Amino acid sequence: MSRYTVDAVAFIRYLVDSLPPTVDEIFRQAESGDATLYLPTIAAIESVYRIQKREEIAGVPVEADATAIVDRLETDLPLTVVDHDSDELSVLAPHVPHLSIHDAMIVASHDRLDTDAILSSDSVIADHATVRWE
Repeated sequence: MSRYTVDAVAFIRYLVDSLPPTVDEIFRQAESGDATLYLPTIAAIESVYRIQKREEIAGVPVEADATAIVDRLETDLPLTVVDHDSDELSVLAPHVPHLSIHDAMIVASHDRLDTDAILSSDSVIADHATVRWE
């Protein structure tokens, strides 16, 4: 089974049904239990914040609130929220000189979990890990 790390942009775009076709198919696979999606805590927090602060995302009006998103993460979304822990520190350190702390934490989660790729539109992350955004 394929396993992916999801960043905030991919998660938010999933919520407004505005993913590129290949990434959309990966999310559909996760919905049917044929792929596993991991959402690092830092990406979950950023997503909740962005959704609460924006009126639209990718041209789509946003009508959700932070509490509703957290509730859905706990009940019906095809993602597993993963915590950052002390095991991640050793894989985080090499990325800190090259990435923002947020991006370094996403890449470190990907490394620690040994996922197939990061679902992200971030070209900076793409310089440090396998990224899918097509």
